[in-house]
Amino acid sequence: RKYSALRSEAAKNRQSVQERLTGLRQRLQSEMETAQYHYRDAERRRTLYREILIPKAREAFELALEALETGQSDFQDLVETERAMLEFELAAERAQTDRVQRAAEIARLTGGGQ
Repeated sequence: RKYSALRSEAAKNRQSVQERLTGLRQRLQSEMETAQYHYRDAERRRTLYREILIPKAREAFELALEALETGQSDFQDLVETERAMLEFELAAERAQTDRVQRAAEIARLTGGGQ
């Protein structure tokens, strides 16, 4: 009878541990999927800014500078195009920072950050 109670207690403990382990696995899987999504999004944004938006903003700045030099535009236009270019550069750096943070999070979740 005593052994029966011990076996029953051990079975309950084992079931509890298995349930906690299953919950932990599900939580880690969810965290990994979220981290991977945010990593890909940051990579996409970084690429968009660096390969498309910043080059176009630089081109617009050069055109605004030429227009100012030839009297076809005013200084305010030049300032606005430079502001836009700087905002794109800042956004690209933010995306890069997000990307690095997500990579570190993924490494932590996979045990690579130890």
